[in-house]
Amino acid sequence: MNRSTILVALGILCAASVAAQSPSDMKPPQQPASAGNQQANNTLPAGAPIGAALSKSIDSKKLKPGDAVVAEATESTDQNGKPVIPRGTKIEGHVTQASARGKGG
Repeated sequence: MNRSTILVALGILCAASVAAQSPSDMKPPQQPASAGNQQANNTLPAGAPIGAALSKSIDSKKLKPGDAVVAEATESTDQNGKPVIPRGTKIEGHVTQASARGKGG
């Protein structure tokens, strides 16, 4: 796999993880009154690494913005000792930018 393809894939996965972390139309779950002030924080900080493998190969020459890309988490990602993304989770994203290297580039 060439370097530009890897960079495109990593960019897509990072964008997907950031988009999955901060949906603007979701409200936090309501905690019962007996739970007190303790709230579970099950989000990862922006830019946190996620071990994932692409479900199928991608080609930067054929990709265009908006194309779907699917990966699967290869390892469990934990935050403060609690699993946030279990192993085997399907990660979906979309291409935001793709460019193929020219010859000799």
